[in-house]
Amino acid sequence: MKPRRAPKSKTRYLRRLIEALVALQALLAIRRYRREAHRSAAAQGPEDPPMQSSQSKPKVKPLKTFAFAWLGLLVLLAFTIGSAFVDLGTANTAINLLVSVIMMLLLMTLFMHESRARRLTQLASAAGVLWVVLMIGLSLADYLTRVHIPAPWS
Repeated sequence: MKPRRAPKSKTRYLRRLIEALVALQALLAIRRYRREAHRSAAAQGPEDPPMQSSQSKPKVKPLKTFAFAWLGLLVLLAFTIGSAFVDLGTANTAINLLVSVIMMLLLMTLFMHESRARRLTQLASAAGVLWVVLMIGLSLADYLTRVHIPAPWS
C-alpha cells in the first residue's frame, strides 16, 4: 500500500510558508534580533562584538522588598476596612477608590515588574488603566445624572 501524498495545492502552500520563514529568519539574523542563542562564539568573526545573551539571569528583588509590599497591602486593607465603619458620606467611596488605586500601583510595580518592563508593555498597562478609569468615569457619570424616582411601595 502506497503512502498518501498531499495534494499539490497543499504542498505548494507549505513550500511558500517555509520560504517565507527562511526569509524572515535571514532578516532577523541581519538585525541580530534575539539571534544570539543560535550563534556560537566560534561562528563570530573577530570584527563582531560579543553579543549579550537574552537568556541572562533575571534580577531578583530581595525578600525584604516583598515583605514591605505585603505589609503595605495589609495596612491599606486595614485602612479600607476601618473606613467602612466611619460614616463620611460620599467621601468613603472616594477614599476607598484612592486606596484601591494605590494598591493597584503597588502590585503593578512590584509583582508585575512594570518598572523594569519594556516601553511597549508599560504603554499597554497604562492604556489598560486608562480604559478602566474611563469606564468607571462613564458609569459614574450615568449613575449621578439619573433622576431618583422612589419605588411606589416605599
